[in-house]
Amino acid sequence: MILSSPGQTDDFSEGNDHGWTRLDPIGLALNSPYASYQVQSGLYQLQCEPTPAAQLGPARVASYRADRVYGSFVVVVDLVSWNGALDQAIGVLARLQSNPGPGAIDGYSLNYQPDDHDLEINRLDGEAPTNLARVALNLPPGNSFRFVFCGEGEQLTAAVFDLAEPLLPLVVIATADSTYASGFCGLFAYDASGTGAVNVTYDSYSAGPGTPPSLGFVAAFPDFTVQWPRLTGAWHLESSADLQLWADVTVGGQLAGETLFFKEPMSGRQYFRLAEGWAQP
Repeated sequence: MILSSPGQTDDFSEGNDHGWTRLDPIGLALNSPYASYQVQSGLYQLQCEPTPAAQLGPARVASYRADRVYGSFVVVVDLVSWNGALDQAIGVLARLQSNPGPGAIDGYSLNYQPDDHDLEINRLDGEAPTNLARVALNLPPGNSFRFVFCGEGEQLTAAVFDLAEPLLPLVVIATADSTYASGFCGLFAYDASGTGAVNVTYDSYSAGPGTPPSLGFVAAFPDFTVQWPRLTGAWHLESSADLQLWADVTVGGQLAGETLFFKEPMSGRQYFRLAEGWAQP
């Protein structure tokens, strides 16, 4: 049995974005939809054409879950694809404040910028970003990546994983800011050039309050499997033969839907635990 955090999940397999609140700042200013939201083949695509007028701000689009407010939070989402020809910032929104709109988007963002090859945590005040932390990151197009953004009090941390190695982060980033204590979570794309479009596709969104996970065990000779929820935040798997010396067994972990797991042949006595903190990239 696996204990999972109560919260929200959406794999978009139903072909719609029911439960999501679409945030189209240019469309709100024009009083007519401008951004595009598509759910196809279990994927959620956010798009926006270049701004029709400079005074409306750059192309941007967001979608968030207004049915749950989080103080402590863990948001997990898979970045499936993006248009590499566009200079855009793409990623996760957290602690988004009520009634967001053009010039009135407040909260935090975890954003990857393909053109700049970096990952950032920003504070948003009236849509204006203040950079809180930045780390180099260059994600090759064609692969899928898991983004995890966590908040506990003023501490904000994040990690990015290649889905081919879902327990070993490519990069970890952390900062502290106490401006916004709670709010909504969601997804976004923002044109960094001021004159271009945005286009990004996500999958497998989860959000929860970040309670500690519990391990589950499944024995099926000649193997046994250790498993725990994907929505766990900063935890990594360790093993021991004697409960004295513990070793990180991150490499070799796998991901299936909302579950992370590690498979091991049955051989002698073996103990496992989840240790706080991500494995070292």
